[in-house]
Amino acid sequence: MFAGSPAPAVPVLRALLDSPHEVVLAITREDRPRGRGRTPAPTPVGEAADA
Repeated sequence: MFAGSPAPAVPVLRALLDSPHEVVLAITREDRPRGRGRTPAPTPVGEAADA
């Protein structure tokens, strides 16, 4: 299990995913409206977990 939202947490998540450990769950904040169209966008950790 991994919990985080901001961009500095992404390298830690990637390191865990590249290690022998099995990450079965990533917890992050809900998608927030961004940009002029206010469309929901995931957090940096959410994007990395989906990749």
